[in-house]
Amino acid sequence: KPGKKLAVTIATIGTSLAFLYSLYTPSFGNDTWRDVIWALQTLQTNHVSETTVRHSAYPFPMVPLTYTMISLTSGLDPLWSSVVTGFLYLIKLPLITLLLTRKLVGIDDYRGAFFLLMTPLVVIWSAGYIPQVYSLILFLTALVTQSTPVLQLPFLVSGVFGHGGVATWTILTTFALWVV
Repeated sequence: KPGKKLAVTIATIGTSLAFLYSLYTPSFGNDTWRDVIWALQTLQTNHVSETTVRHSAYPFPMVPLTYTMISLTSGLDPLWSSVVTGFLYLIKLPLITLLLTRKLVGIDDYRGAFFLLMTPLVVIWSAGYIPQVYSLILFLTALVTQSTPVLQLPFLVSGVFGHGGVATWTILTTFALWVV
């Protein structure tokens, strides 16, 4: 029953995400603007430690540094880097969902990946790209690359630096998958 396995997998991922974001509620906008301004100041001062924007929850600002690197390599300003990152997220999330369902339950069906894009919050997070989403994408990518630890390690380390709450959730989820 491939359809039933696919539905159970998507429901499990959706329930885990709902639980995660009920504990760590995103601000839907404040994080994005803070990160864009932080990246802009990093570009102006040439070093992240010289900026005036700070947030105690993110001692190592992975998302602003991502925007800064995209800006430096592409010539775009940090706001457009945020747009590019959100667009890449919308492409990557269904792809990762497809790869995870193939890996975890052996189903090669694209419908689950498209159903995920019908969830309003998933699409909103592309416009208001937040540190939780950044870390979640990295951890899901690490699950896909599980057979290659050399590739998996950078994703896990970046995910931990991106958001501590998502890192804790990932440890619990990985432990639960290992037990099952």
